[in-house]
Amino acid sequence: MAYAMSQVPGTVNEITDNDIFDQPWKYTGYKKYAWFLASDDDFLIFRRFGTLNARILLLLQDEICVAEAKLKSLDEEYSQKTAPRQHNGSFRKESVQQVERKHLLLEIKEKLKEYNEFIVNHSDIRSRPQVSAKDVQYVKNWHITNEDAIDEHEQTYLNQTDDLFQINPRFRTPLRRFLERSTRFGWLPFFRREPQDQTYYDPKTMYYERNERLEGFVTVTICLVGLVMLVAPLWILTYVHLSAARLAIITAFIVVFLGLIQSVTIAKPFETLAATAAYSAVLMVFMQGSVA
Repeated sequence: MAYAMSQVPGTVNEITDNDIFDQPWKYTGYKKYAWFLASDDDFLIFRRFGTLNARILLLLQDEICVAEAKLKSLDEEYSQKTAPRQHNGSFRKESVQQVERKHLLLEIKEKLKEYNEFIVNHSDIRSRPQVSAKDVQYVKNWHITNEDAIDEHEQTYLNQTDDLFQINPRFRTPLRRFLERSTRFGWLPFFRREPQDQTYYDPKTMYYERNERLEGFVTVTICLVGLVMLVAPLWILTYVHLSAARLAIITAFIVVFLGLIQSVTIAKPFETLAATAAYSAVLMVFMQGSVA
């Protein structure tokens, strides 16, 4: 496949596959790399620059501390008994000698604004989860396929794995992560899609997941498993009459249920325990009712 420009095919100005292979930095470059990153949220991976952000915050903090100390010194100077008669309880009645303090306050206001905005923006970035190794590898695979398209030094940011974040991270259940690791499952046509912008799309080397179908499949699977976990013990307990055997069956289903909650959902530990307790209560109520 040739990426031809507006020249007439067959002329010396036509860009061929050999041209692209010999000079990928010229014909592929950042225009194709930027397209690839923007084609899916999983690929929008960048550095958060945690250490540099912390250093800038320390710098801003120190500048404010210096200004704060200067303001305190001015307040003490204007409050001394030997100081001129000045109103320290009004911004409107400040004398000419107190203009320095007002200018300092305005300077502190600008520094605090910059400091607070910096903290809010940085806290939003730091709150984002760490990028999965799988997503980082997808982007590295692009560089392998398009060797030398991007300068090697400008690819090294992908090696800072602890400092990477995604602009729009996608939270996946353990079940979905398992399905995504399955090569056969990922290449099924039902779960694949084509990007909206197909300018540089190559179906031979790229495939995109249809997220809504994957999520739907995971949801249906979880619902079916949950239904089985509710109905199966009811039927089994109906035909078992020994109390010890019934308790053993209930215990086994509770353990399996706890394991499923942990493996197919993103529930927190206390949420997992709450769901398991509710499930246990349902089984015990059924057991007591059937015994009665």
